[in-house]
Amino acid sequence: TLRTLREHREELKEKEDQMMKYLQKFDHFLKDNEVKRRLAVRKARREREMTNQKQPELHTLQEEMKSLVKVRDELARRVKRNDVYHNYLDKVVQASRQESRWAHIQNTAATKTLLLGTVKIAIFYLYQIVRKRAKDAEETPLAPEDTFKQLDKVQLRNGHQDGNVACSSSRCN
Repeated sequence: TLRTLREHREELKEKEDQMMKYLQKFDHFLKDNEVKRRLAVRKARREREMTNQKQPELHTLQEEMKSLVKVRDELARRVKRNDVYHNYLDKVVQASRQESRWAHIQNTAATKTLLLGTVKIAIFYLYQIVRKRAKDAEETPLAPEDTFKQLDKVQLRNGHQDGNVACSSSRCN
C-alpha cells in the first residue's frame, strides 16, 4: 500500500540522512587523523634531524668525559700517594707544638732560676752588710750557700722577729 511505501521511504530517507551524517563524521575523522599523521611525521623528521645534528657533539662530550675521568683517577691516585706527606706534616706540627711548649717551660724555669739566684745574692750581700755593722767578726761567717740562715740573721739584726718576713728553711725550699 501506498502508505506503507511512504513510511518505508521516509524511514529510508532518515537512514540515508543518518548515513550521510556518519559519513561526514567519518570523513572529518579521517581528515583529522591525516593532519595528525602529517604533524607526527614532521615532528619525527625534525627529531631525527636534531638527533643526527647532536651526534657529533654527543661523541665529543663522551670523549671529553672519558678524558676527565682519566684525569680524576690520576688525581685520586696522586692524593692517595701524597697522603703520606699529609700525615707526616701532621706529626711534624704536633712535634713542633710539643717543642714550643718545652721551650716555654725551659724559659720559665730559667727565668725563675735567675730570679732565685738574684734573691740569694741579695740576701748574701745584706748578710755581709749586717755582719759588718754588727761587727760580728768573732762569729764564724755562714757559708755563702746557706741562704736561709743568712736571711734569719738579717731579720734578727733588723728587728723583724715577728715571722712575717722570716723565711724558715721548711717554707722556702
